Amino acid sequence: MPRFFFHYRTDDDFIIDPLGTELPDLEAAQEQAAEVGKVMLAKAVEAGESPQASRCIEIVDEEGVEVLYIVFWASASKPGTVQAEELLKPPTLH
Repeated sequence: MPRFFFHYRTDDDFIIDPLGTELPDLEAAQEQAAEVGKVMLAKAVEAGESPQASRCIEIVDEEGVEVLYIVFWASASKPGTVQAEELLKPPTLH
């Protein structure tokens, strides 16, 4: 089973996934990245960070090749109204 690594990037940080996760295919890795993105976004909002800030997950294969780059963010109908719970709804990938 292939191993995928999920590196998290913001404008200020780059967090490397040193262990990776064994998953059956890239589609499963994409679903995993969406779940990780939701959790990271919820934590960022809980910490008082802007939900509109640039964030992404870079999915890298075992050879170190980037196979997918997922950008995610949340937007609110009114500034300052996004709650962390709202961010845990099913993801939309862009």
